[in-house]
Amino acid sequence: MIRKSFRTLAYLIGATSISSNVLAQSSPPSWEASRDVYKVIGETAQYRIILGTWKPDQSDNPHSHTPGLVVYLSDCNLRNHRPGMAPDDYAVKAGDFRPIAGIGSHHVENIGKTDCQLIHVEKK
Repeated sequence: MIRKSFRTLAYLIGATSISSNVLAQSSPPSWEASRDVYKVIGETAQYRIILGTWKPDQSDNPHSHTPGLVVYLSDCNLRNHRPGMAPDDYAVKAGDFRPIAGIGSHHVENIGKTDCQLIHVEKK
């Protein structure tokens, strides 16, 4: 089971690794834009591991992401704000994960009543 999960994780990261230099350059990286929310907790030559933690009603600043994967460590109710688009509300459970293709600019708001915590694994 664990081996299959790691294979899936590696596949998803690989599948989303299209030109990280082209994508996600409109705003500063998350860990630079919102140091109170995002902390770099590990790096390799190819990937950066970022911990994100929002208190209830906390928003981060506009930021970007390179392609990678998000893993939710807690149940979260979030609102995603993208330039020129209506806000997008979504709920996730601890253990959920999803690939990200790269985001040029957005900011996130915790609309839940508890802390929200996640891990970003991003391609450098």
